[in-house]
Amino acid sequence: MSTTFNHPAIKSPDLLLYSPFQATEQRTILHEESLTFSLYNPQALRISKFEEPEARQRIKEANEQKGNKETVRPVMITCWVLVGALGAMVLLHALFEVHYFLRMIITVFLARFCRKRVHILDETSVYAQLIAKQTPTGLCTTTDIDWLLYHMNNARYLRELDFARADFYERTNLYREICSQGSGVVQGASTIRYRRFLKPLSIFKITSKIIYWDEKTIFMEHRFVTPSDGFVRAIAICRQRLLDCSAEAVMGVLIDRGVKQNGSVEAGVTQVPHVRPEMPLEVARWLECNDISSANLRQQAPAAPQPQSPVPPPPQAVSTHC
Repeated sequence: MSTTFNHPAIKSPDLLLYSPFQATEQRTILHEESLTFSLYNPQALRISKFEEPEARQRIKEANEQKGNKETVRPVMITCWVLVGALGAMVLLHALFEVHYFLRMIITVFLARFCRKRVHILDETSVYAQLIAKQTPTGLCTTTDIDWLLYHMNNARYLRELDFARADFYERTNLYREICSQGSGVVQGASTIRYRRFLKPLSIFKITSKIIYWDEKTIFMEHRFVTPSDGFVRAIAICRQRLLDCSAEAVMGVLIDRGVKQNGSVEAGVTQVPHVRPEMPLEVARWLECNDISSANLRQQAPAAPQPQSPVPPPPQAVSTHC
């Protein structure tokens, strides 16, 4: 009957934690112990020779598993980082219109630090310097077209005016002067007339200028022009209402601060008379329409309940007894 001998050190789980150098040294010690023990048990020498390759194989497999784990861990970390970044981008686009805010930041930065200052009565055009260099300007992209896929969406025109006004505010210092005297500016009304549509991937520019102001508001005119033929594709008039300050005072400061001379500003020289321009006829008619609309809305609004005066108690009868 054959007997089986299992050396306790050969199948020990501690061998799985040894490095290749330590495993080699351990195998040498095990071999010497097996030879010493074989003097008393000749069969042990035969058994140890068969079991030593198995221990070597287990050590090799353990080292390979450990190496695979060390390789997989950085890959998993990289994958989780990419998934987190993608999730953050999706969440930002779901909660905010990232493209709008990013473009507004770029527009303000270029107007404040890269583009030339202009007088408050000058006409500005978005990307005018780029047009002079014959490079692409405003572009009707695929995100701007209508559902018919044939022309620029009507609502996109008014959105493009936000960037044109931001450029005008920064280059003329209008917004800074408003904030120094008051608390800000809001758009009270706007009207736009479409003359000819903009096709997809067509180039255009927007010109902006102040055409009139009164005590509380500033009126600006914006034009969408195609540089290829100079045709005005659309024209808009916007009414900017100043908060907690006088538009007359703001315009007076900006007019006195510089003078319009060949598109440049020279401080300390005043050659433009501080006179409010005459109200254009289209602005006057537009204000009349707004007044009529406001009057109609006031008539349609439900009347506010008036507080009722307390009813005096009825007089009590006075009886006299004789």
